[in-house]
Amino acid sequence: MLQHGADQNLVRDHGGSPMLLASDRGHTEVIKNLLKHKGDPKLCCDHGTTPIILAAQDGHIETVIALIKGKADVNKQKNEEEGKISALLADSKRGHILCVESLVEHGAIIDLCDSEGSTPLLVALQNKRYDTAKYLYEKGGDIYATNIKDESPNQLAKSLNLDIFPDKIT
Repeated sequence: MLQHGADQNLVRDHGGSPMLLASDRGHTEVIKNLLKHKGDPKLCCDHGTTPIILAAQDGHIETVIALIKGKADVNKQKNEEEGKISALLADSKRGHILCVESLVEHGAIIDLCDSEGSTPLLVALQNKRYDTAKYLYEKGGDIYATNIKDESPNQLAKSLNLDIFPDKIT
């Protein structure tokens, strides 16, 4: 269809696009083909959801990598009313460590907060994604950053009796 002039950046009424649909389902070859035909990896729906957010939250590592190579914005967040979720925040909640590593290696801001001030490190701990939390900590995640409820990764780890930040005094 693309070879015959189909619009690779076609957007439906609510902002859905071929790139978003393919990302959500982890269809990496479709993503690569769309990118090859000048598909926009930064095109988002009305809520601000980007292709890389959808691919990351479902652990589609090959799709995440293809989008990164296609110049997707790894730090773009959903709209404020949608919680300001980034790809790293979405993935930290679900704990797909390979996606988290890829995002961080390609410039994802470790402490980019959601609308409540929660960092990916705090979100990982809240969702029992301890390997993700440890990785984010090792990459510089702030264990003392507090959200609007005055919760921090350090406090949560302490209350759960987790020895996840061994070289820090809790």
